[in-house]
Amino acid sequence: MTKGLQHLLYTSIRDRIVSCTYKPGALLTEDGIREEFEVSRTPVREALSRLEQDNLVKIKPKKGILVSSVTKEDISYIYETRILLETYALKTYGAKIKLGEYQNFYDKISDGVVSCIECEIEEDDKFHDLIMEQVENPYILHSYDRIRWQNRRIRIMTGMYDESRFLYSKQEHAKIVLACIDGDFCSASKALEEHLCSARDISYRLFVASKGSVEQQETSRGGN
Repeated sequence: MTKGLQHLLYTSIRDRIVSCTYKPGALLTEDGIREEFEVSRTPVREALSRLEQDNLVKIKPKKGILVSSVTKEDISYIYETRILLETYALKTYGAKIKLGEYQNFYDKISDGVVSCIECEIEEDDKFHDLIMEQVENPYILHSYDRIRWQNRRIRIMTGMYDESRFLYSKQEHAKIVLACIDGDFCSASKALEEHLCSARDISYRLFVASKGSVEQQETSRGGN
């Protein structure tokens, strides 16, 4: 199997975990993955090793592959890392982004209208990725890449698709972008920190709410 196909297997399994097709706490097996993707044992093991490094699975000898759960502490650690890395990146490298790119992004968000949830998520990812793409330090990029997929999984797990949240997010992004357009990257970095703290707090609330909903469903099923 070529390196390209090995990477494809890794991304395919990763995407199933991030989308919660493979649910947190699910126990997978090498044989099951081999049958699903019709591949040999070696690329499966290589993909699982990478996924374990990303903290998306835990390999349990003689038991199987456990899809990692997400805890409130995980949310805290991930946003702590994002705040450290993204604010530094914007303050240090934000001037590398062309003014026209900032202006184009501002034009997309200044209407204050949520047109399509999936579109809003894509635009949000593009903005944060644009900031991190300017970073030249490979160690920072490696650290950020390790939390990227956990962050997306948390958003899916918590059902973070509330339209009102996206309206606030557009306002927060507008504040960041306007500071960048003015060339004030210290203020932009501070606004970005406020935005990420707000996203962290809503993630906490939605995570607790989603856990409570699952527990209620389990109690209800147990009483029938």
